[in-house]
Amino acid sequence: MGHKSYVAGWGEDEHGNKNTRLAKMTSTDIITQTECRGNLTFENVRFVTSNTICASNAKASGPCSGDSGGGLMLEEQDIWMLRGVVSSGQKTSKGCDLTKPVIYTDVARHIDWLLKTMWF
Repeated sequence: MGHKSYVAGWGEDEHGNKNTRLAKMTSTDIITQTECRGNLTFENVRFVTSNTICASNAKASGPCSGDSGGGLMLEEQDIWMLRGVVSSGQKTSKGCDLTKPVIYTDVARHIDWLLKTMWF
C-alpha cells in the first residue's frame, strides 16, 4: 500500500464546475481497505469489497462526477499499468468531497474476465 498512482479525467472539479475541454490529472496514494473504511460514511463503506481498492490524496484532489470509468494508473520499473477503474466517491451538497477516499474497481481481480472478453 502507499503506492503513488495517478488518475485523470474530464469530470467536474470539487465545486461541481465542468470543463470538458481539458482533462485533469492528479496523483493519489493507494491505501488499505481498513484505512479506507475508517474514512468513509456509513453509506459508502458497503462499496469497499475484495474487488475494490481505495486511494486518497492529502491535498484533497481526485476524481469527481464524470470521471467514473477512468483509470487509476501507476508506474513500476518504467512500466505503466492500469491498476483500477474509478467507481465511487463521496459527494456533498457543494460538490465532491475530495477529503475522502475514492473507491476503484480492482483490475487485477477481473483480469481473467478482461482477457476472455477482449479475446486475448
